[in-house]
Amino acid sequence: MIFMTITLAVMATMFSVEMNAFMSVIMLTVLLLSANSVEMTMLIGNLVAMDMYSFNLIFLTLLIFSYMPFMSLFLGFTNLGTKIKLMGVLQLILIMIFLTSKSLTFYILFELSLIPIFMIIAGWGYQFERLSASTALIMYTVTASLPLLVCVIWMNLYSNLIFMQMFNYLKFNEKYLMWGMVLMVITSFLVKLPIFMGHLWLPKAHVEAPASGSMILAAILLKLGGYGIMRFMPLFMPTSFFCVIISLALWGGVMSALMCTQGLDMKIVVAYSSVAHMAMVIGAMLIMTQTAMVGALILMIAHGISSSGLFFWVGVFSKYSNSRSLILNKSLMSTNPMVCAAWFLILAAGMGIPPSLNFWSEMVSIVAICSDFWMSAITCALLVFLAGAYTLILYSIPSHSFSILSMNKKIIVLPAEKLMGFSHMIWAFLLVIMLSLLN
Repeated sequence: MIFMTITLAVMATMFSVEMNAFMSVIMLTVLLLSANSVEMTMLIGNLVAMDMYSFNLIFLTLLIFSYMPFMSLFLGFTNLGTKIKLMGVLQLILIMIFLTSKSLTFYILFELSLIPIFMIIAGWGYQFERLSASTALIMYTVTASLPLLVCVIWMNLYSNLIFMQMFNYLKFNEKYLMWGMVLMVITSFLVKLPIFMGHLWLPKAHVEAPASGSMILAAILLKLGGYGIMRFMPLFMPTSFFCVIISLALWGGVMSALMCTQGLDMKIVVAYSSVAHMAMVIGAMLIMTQTAMVGALILMIAHGISSSGLFFWVGVFSKYSNSRSLILNKSLMSTNPMVCAAWFLILAAGMGIPPSLNFWSEMVSIVAICSDFWMSAITCALLVFLAGAYTLILYSIPSHSFSILSMNKKIIVLPAEKLMGFSHMIWAFLLVIMLSLLN
């Protein structure tokens, strides 16, 4: 019943703005009410499967997409109906990705999800460079996922088992075959997350995308890489090759965090902070223990909520100041204490201040990584320290610095915009309580 409800409701979102928001809330309510009935694996006709991973990511998808109609209305987009329909299609594709039990269907939907976000960036981006940014997004992800297609076809020829039961039968014990398959499978997901050095498409896409597009891209589309690793990596036995990837990911996260401390464009800073957070997700998932997987999953949910809130507020600031520059937005929020408080709270949630969901997920992930790979303790500590550094920069400059330019600017945020901003903060801090009650 829950799958039929979700499918019909998402199809209904393609008609109007009001229907999109209303049905997203209905689906979110149905999903929460049915949480206690979700088993670790629930199969329907060998086509649809739901477990802990897919359930939580569907929840995140419905939550983020419930904001999209209002975001488009606030920022005054043209051709609003077309954009809402594209978002409805993207929402349907994402939910089908998280529900499918076939690896080939997963790959097809994985690639189809690029089309709506490409059209959103190219059609509603801010500058003429949006075409090159959306093209870079397509080229990076499609090229990196071609080896995955070869592996998926090979696995379907080898076994016709459903996606979630394939792991019990396919074990690649041959050393060279396993290393080659690991590299071919994981490359696509590492570029999607993305890992440092495979991230070059991400800042361009975020800078040119509208605020709603950046929220979807950071909160959900990046998580497809993590979801793919969770589904495919149990096929392979842990090897020293995983340690190499973990080291590259964590040190890449440190480099991304250092770049955040030097950035002046708020969107680029938030985009690189996503690379730093996803580095810890990669490290936790490749440990391949149950505790590490749960920590990585919760960290993805926490990052999805906090990054969506950050991109929302950056979009609001740029709407009123006509700039994303930290220099030109000096002391902008000093004229509105409530907005300043909301900005502080969502930054604190992203940094991992207790009792936020980010704090608990980062603690679990760091403990899981360091218990199996103790040499990563230094890089994990650097990640936490640098996260605090660039978070303080993001907060202090717009809130407490003084600029003559800010004397002519006063940010007057609509009540509905304040409600959306504070709702992100509420989810970021209270979701840990809800998850404990549901489980």
